[in-house]
Amino acid sequence: MKEIIREGLSDSREQTEAEQRALKLEEDKLERQQMKLLDSHYVDSIPVVLLGKEQARISRSLTEIGPQMNASTVHVEEVEQNLNLALELAECVGRVYPSAPDYIKR
Repeated sequence: MKEIIREGLSDSREQTEAEQRALKLEEDKLERQQMKLLDSHYVDSIPVVLLGKEQARISRSLTEIGPQMNASTVHVEEVEQNLNLALELAECVGRVYPSAPDYIKR
C-alpha cells in the first residue's frame, strides 16, 4: 500500500517539476523579450509609449511566475511530509490498537 501511495506521489512530483520547467522557460522568454525591448528602445525603433506598455506587461507576468513556482514546490513537500506522518501513524495504530481500551476502539 505504501508503495502505491508513494508511486502516486512520485507522479505528482514529476508533474510539478514539469510545470516548474515550463514556468522557468516562460520566465526566460519574458526576460529575453525585455532585453529586445530595451535594445529596440536604444536604437529608437520603438515608441516610448509602446515600450512602457510592453515593459508593464512583461513585469506583471514575471511577478506572477515567482509565486507560482514557490507554491508548487511547497505544496509537494507538504504533501510528502503529511503522507510520511500518516503512514507512521497507521503503523503505530496497528501495534497499539489491540491493547487499547474498548471505549477507544469504538
